Amino acid sequence: MLSTLKLKNDSLLHWCLGSLVGWVLWGLLLGILIHLGFGIGASSIALFFAIQCALQIAVTPWLFAARATAGDPRGQRLLRTQVVIVWFTLACEAAFLQMFGGHFTDRAAVTVFLGGPIVLGLISLIALHWFKKRVESKES
Repeated sequence: MLSTLKLKNDSLLHWCLGSLVGWVLWGLLLGILIHLGFGIGASSIALFFAIQCALQIAVTPWLFAARATAGDPRGQRLLRTQVVIVWFTLACEAAFLQMFGGHFTDRAAVTVFLGGPIVLGLISLIALHWFKKRVESKES
């Protein structure tokens, strides 16, 4: 059956289903190992993988819009990079929020763990914008 399965790069549904299947498989493989190795509850592990999968599916339409096509073989690399930066920032924030369980007693930890990814994401987006302007000025 897998040999006859044909995935299309032009189908957003295939992109979303690929993300879903990938996270489910990783969740099962790694989730069992993490549960057995560290004793973390299965519900916490399932929630983590569900949140990360939902975030990836949420950004998939933007990644799909910036993909390489026959008309644009290079794709929109800068847009893809921006989307991935935002996605990774949100993924870090979601993971840190889940680790803390919503109970923030240490202000320094909140600043580092929740502020750090946001600052790094903003610095990355600013650097990307600067790089784009520099490339555009050289082309002109």
